[in-house]
Amino acid sequence: MNFQEEIKQSFPLKIIEVLDDGFWAVSPADKNLIKYKSIVRDKVSLKNNNFNKNDLVKVTLELVDKKEDDIRTEKEIRFCISVFQIASNGIYTKAYVENEHPSKSILWYDSRGMITSQLLENNPFEVGDLLKVTVRKI
Repeated sequence: MNFQEEIKQSFPLKIIEVLDDGFWAVSPADKNLIKYKSIVRDKVSLKNNNFNKNDLVKVTLELVDKKEDDIRTEKEIRFCISVFQIASNGIYTKAYVENEHPSKSILWYDSRGMITSQLLENNPFEVGDLLKVTVRKI
């Protein structure tokens, strides 16, 4: 029996700066805007995104066992990426390649982006995991 542990993390964010490939944000409940900035970047799926400063979004990271098609609508962007490095408060990502060994070293141009948040300090994800990332306006 092939059992996959269900791991899903969701957190709301308020965008404070829009980037070409993502955004900087803070928790809407966080009063200390400097200390706990979050970064959500992906140079493929979030390139030329339609998010705006002060938008409220919900970011969901979900461990999946099969790559799904990317979805891009006015309110939601969903894509699959692979974890290639763990940070103290999040993950660095790269494109998912089926049957690739998780410890394969990558070159700087293989990197797709990063997702950091205070809520990811106890990160449940591991190098090589395939994640479905959903960023949805709320």
